Amino acid sequence: DAFISLRYVENLIEGEGLVYNPSVRDEAYSNLFWILLLALPTLLGVPAVVAAPVLGILCGAATIYLVWLIAKRLTPRRRWAPLAAALVTAAFYPLLYWSGSGLETPLFTLLLTAAALAHLRPKSGRFPWTGLLLGLAAWTRPEGLAFIVVFAFHHWFYRRRGEETGSSLSDLLVVLGLVAAQFIFRRFYYGLWLPLPAYVKAGGSLVQLKYGLGYILFWVLIRAPLLLALPALWGLIKRWRRPAAGLFTLMLAAQFAFIVYAGGDYMAHYRFLVPVMPALVLLALIGGDELLDRMKGECPRAWAMWTLTAAFVLWSQLGHLGDYAHRLTAEETQLHNYSKQVVGVYLKATLPAEATLACGSAGGLAYYSGLPLYDFAGLCNAEAALHGEVRHEGMAGHHMAYPELVELREPWLVFINPNAVDADKLGDWLAGETATPGYAVDDLSFPNREMLDHPVLTRDYRPMFARVDAGDAVAEGGELYVSFYARRGEIEKLMSAAGAVPVVPQTPVESAQ
Repeated sequence: DAFISLRYVENLIEGEGLVYNPSVRDEAYSNLFWILLLALPTLLGVPAVVAAPVLGILCGAATIYLVWLIAKRLTPRRRWAPLAAALVTAAFYPLLYWSGSGLETPLFTLLLTAAALAHLRPKSGRFPWTGLLLGLAAWTRPEGLAFIVVFAFHHWFYRRRGEETGSSLSDLLVVLGLVAAQFIFRRFYYGLWLPLPAYVKAGGSLVQLKYGLGYILFWVLIRAPLLLALPALWGLIKRWRRPAAGLFTLMLAAQFAFIVYAGGDYMAHYRFLVPVMPALVLLALIGGDELLDRMKGECPRAWAMWTLTAAFVLWSQLGHLGDYAHRLTAEETQLHNYSKQVVGVYLKATLPAEATLACGSAGGLAYYSGLPLYDFAGLCNAEAALHGEVRHEGMAGHHMAYPELVELREPWLVFINPNAVDADKLGDWLAGETATPGYAVDDLSFPNREMLDHPVLTRDYRPMFARVDAGDAVAEGGELYVSFYARRGEIEKLMSAAGAVPVVPQTPVESAQ
């Protein structure tokens, strides 16, 4: 997914505009501010693929620092409490993982945490920091719009109770101005009021609600946040009248509502819960502070706080030992990250610039090949997003399919699985044991299954495979292969001349069976 944004960055720097495919205005992103931010180092010569994880890690580190600042303001009597809150945040594996992912998640988390810091000031300042930060958050993630409502309601509610916040009417004007500017730009530049992901990933079905609830409950009950949820609940019950407890509770409620509506996330490591982890930590700190007030003696209080902190950190790390082990296995990690890159490089070296591809929202394939790509899952193509069939099942965010796009655009190559695979997975496919190398029919997302079943693939395309240069990504003697469907006729001959091998049987239906 990160490579979709990086492709926009590259096209913007090269003068093509904010486009996925040159000369075609499709808004496949929903993180405008992240793209604009990445464009700055890219202009200075730093590749976007390098700048993205570096900026993400800096955003993650800055978030931990802001948690320390907010905790210091909330617990001025306990000098050690801010450090405990920062340590708990730093021990949250999803924050560490997604900070280096290249996605906008750490930036969104930083903006929300900074907005909370500005909003919880004793009184509003001259500069509307809260409004600016919330506006940029809405430019970074679509659910940022919900947090504008949260902060506005919080300000109104606590002002009625006689409590001051660090926000004022000027903050509301700034944030509404930024949101309106983005909608107007989108309407005139792309011709739509919403980005394509809003059409493709729209939630609200009963199936999505069930998946979304399961996503949250599994995180709270199985992962370490259970140790935070209990003191956080206590803090809400005992100190809900105070602005800080109310704000953090509303932030958690807003993000939970978005997750339930969207149906969770198919990616691992709880990406959608990272933005509100600081709010959960700080609300738990408030609850812990309330509990400690009931204890006698400073030593028992400090001992209890550090015991809870150590328990959370230990539980959090034990729960992710498998993740750490996988990431420390260099060969597996390198192969995982390399699989789309080698395919893209192969296509760039094999095909002319006028060649076109089709796939289901493959950012890495388009980024590394530099070729136009038609997305029959709709995320990167307005035709598919507006006219595709929706079926809410299985993989979150992969509910739309428009295989007719291949019939309309006649791409040179169609990809069902754009990853490079080893010889064993290729052999399973050639033997008819899997629908694609590495995936059985039931393992494929809805748009890929629809593409495999569409008659245009049988009639106009021939399944083929080719060996790609794996470099040092696999062990000595290992080989990587890519499978695809080449348009019959001249394109098929071109790929055969480049070393690609046609597959028998020649229809995807027979291959899947």
